[in-house]
Amino acid sequence: QAQEFSPLVPDADCSVLVRPDNSSTVQSANASPFPSHQTAVMLLEFAATPGSLQEKFLKRKKNFIQKSLERVEGIKNRERENKKPEARRFQRGKSETSKRQNDVFCIPGKKVAVAYQLNKEGSSPEDRKSGGTEKHQHTSRVCNQLAEVKIRKEEQTRQATYARNREKAKEFQKKMLDKLRAKKNWK
Repeated sequence: QAQEFSPLVPDADCSVLVRPDNSSTVQSANASPFPSHQTAVMLLEFAATPGSLQEKFLKRKKNFIQKSLERVEGIKNRERENKKPEARRFQRGKSETSKRQNDVFCIPGKKVAVAYQLNKEGSSPEDRKSGGTEKHQHTSRVCNQLAEVKIRKEEQTRQATYARNREKAKEFQKKMLDKLRAKKNWK
């Protein structure tokens, strides 16, 4: 006997098996084609959500779309709220870093210029360019403070010093040879 798919009715009796051709057969609880636990779980699922699959799908789809729209609105609202405080935090952070830089280098004129630039409203192309150069200078300063970069620069200066010393030694040797030749020729 071939087993067929049997849709479960929410209030169905476990002893009755309903087939797609609407014929029903009575079965004992032990002779069920499904294990008893699985049948109970399936009955609970179907009993909890009455209606056709299409209705359930449409309902879940509407809920999903609604939640997605709410999520998008929430994100947009957070972006709008965070836009202004971010700009303020960025300016505050920029002024603090520039103050620290000025304290390190002790350049009072630059301190005044940075304070004036931070107090201005809006930004012009010149301001954006100067901000870009400041960022570039900051990154180069940070890069130069790295241990690897320091070691590489020390090695380069050492090599340059060695090269200069070799050149000086060659020049000295030439001068000494010229003096010796002059002495030989003089005698």
